[in-house]
Amino acid sequence: MIQPGDITEGGQSVAISLGVAERGEATKKGFRQGVRIDRAFVAEIIKKHKRAAPKGSNIFRVQPRKLLEHWHQACDTLGYWPGPPHALRHLGPSYDLLVAYRTKPQVKQRGRWAADASVQRYAKTHVYIAARAMLPDNVLRIAKQYMRLVDERSVKPLE
Repeated sequence: MIQPGDITEGGQSVAISLGVAERGEATKKGFRQGVRIDRAFVAEIIKKHKRAAPKGSNIFRVQPRKLLEHWHQACDTLGYWPGPPHALRHLGPSYDLLVAYRTKPQVKQRGRWAADASVQRYAKTHVYIAARAMLPDNVLRIAKQYMRLVDERSVKPLE
């Protein structure tokens, strides 16, 4: 439901407003939530979609059903099943804690979680390590090639 007006650009930084009260939208944590993007290549993708979307329309116009179809096709092509797309919600916090990119309070804020128990439920570094170890060689090779094409995260996480 992200619309062009929900995206704020500040130099290379991009912030996305979630739970826009004026449209009657809310997140689990209520109205007027948001997230900041800390990878420049992701920020560029968001800005590109913002420029292409007519005012008042969603910047991502793919239906959830179609997105899930694409997810399954990609997994079939790779020969690897990482779980449903929501499984990615666990990846960021787990990785951030594993490599000490963010502290637990920063992970909690980034995930928009009110309780420490939510951080514990999502940020499981042992699960990340186990999943990473099970990646097929072909998927790992593709991932390494792709990551060479995109920028690294900033040295210091956005707070």
